[in-house]
Amino acid sequence: STAGLVANYRMRDGSGTTSIWSADPDQNLVFSVHMYDVYGSSSTVTSYFNNFLDRSPAMPLVVGKFAADHGSAGNVDEDTIMQQAEILGVGYLGWSWSGNSSDLASLDITNGFSVNSLTTWGSRLVNGSNGIASTATTCGCFD
Repeated sequence: STAGLVANYRMRDGSGTTSIWSADPDQNLVFSVHMYDVYGSSSTVTSYFNNFLDRSPAMPLVVGKFAADHGSAGNVDEDTIMQQAEILGVGYLGWSWSGNSSDLASLDITNGFSVNSLTTWGSRLVNGSNGIASTATTCGCFD
C-alpha cells in the first residue's frame, strides 16, 4: 500500500516520526526499523541510531528485523547493529528462525527449525559479541 511505503520511507530517513508519535494521544507506540542491506556500513547504522534517538520527544525504537546479510542484495553490518543496540539500550530481533527459500537461506538462525543446530548467522546472533546469550536478562515480571 502507499501508506505502508510512506511509513517505511519515514522510518528509514527518520522524517515524520514526531508527527506519527503526536497523532497517538496515549503515545503508546514503538518504532521498528528493519536493518538490511541499506545498513551495510558502520557509519550508516550509527547515523540512523543517532538521528532517531536524538529526536525530541524521545521515542522508543527496536530493530525489528536484521541478519548478517540480505541474500544477494548485500551485506548487513550486524556487528555494529548489535554493538550500538547494546550501548544505546535498543532491542533487536534477528531474522529469521528457519525455513527461508534457498536464495535467502543465509537468514535462517537454525538448521531445519532445530534449536540445537544453529547456522553461522544463528551462532553469531546468539553466542557472538553483543549476542543474545551475553546481553539478555530476565524480565522483572518473571521474578
